[in-house]
Amino acid sequence: MPQAIEMIEELHEHRTEAGFGFVGGPRSGVGVALFHPWGSSWFASNLTPYLWSIYKLNPDVSYIAAMPHLVKFHIVLAFLTLGFVPVTRLVHVLVIPNPYLWRKPQIARWYGRR
Repeated sequence: MPQAIEMIEELHEHRTEAGFGFVGGPRSGVGVALFHPWGSSWFASNLTPYLWSIYKLNPDVSYIAAMPHLVKFHIVLAFLTLGFVPVTRLVHVLVIPNPYLWRKPQIARWYGRR
């Protein structure tokens, strides 16, 4: 199989594996950085107590209720991204020692009609 076709298949595999969170997350993060530049202060004052309340299994949405919609969208995409990790190959990053970082990319080959 030509090298170009293998590269296209590899890119397609990573794109479909990534899901919506990896695509939308950076875009919403850039939007938050451009339109709401006070992000470093809201994280410490609002999101940290919200995440702590989730950790204690007693979520308190009052911490993020007053946030702009773009910030809320960014938070939802972050949770979706974390939710997709167990069903992708990215779960292998959690294994120690981590050979996942140094291995060659897996190439999926199709021998027939899709």
